[in-house]
Amino acid sequence: MELSEAFYAGLSLVDTKTLKKASTNKEDFVKLYDVVVNNFKGPGVLDGQGNATKTKASAAITVKEGQSPNIKLYNDMAAAMSAVIGTRNIRSGKKYKIWSTTSCLLNR
Repeated sequence: MELSEAFYAGLSLVDTKTLKKASTNKEDFVKLYDVVVNNFKGPGVLDGQGNATKTKASAAITVKEGQSPNIKLYNDMAAAMSAVIGTRNIRSGKKYKIWSTTSCLLNR
């Protein structure tokens, strides 16, 4: 699984206003990181592989308490945030379930 897919799933559970604010404000972007990781780990993202995908990706995106994510993690989150905002510009209105699989994320 690409880490940007894990971020996409976690960001899909964040409202658009918050995403747009974080896309233009460094402090809001940094604060959003932990929210996104917790969203991905939580019940809002379903795992088609019995939590194997979520477990592996969660380990890769979780940082130790008191530490900051590395630049690659921030870059992956930024790319995913852009994708979520873009998706919502095309497909607004309907709520979807977020499924994580070993090869992709499905919005159903």
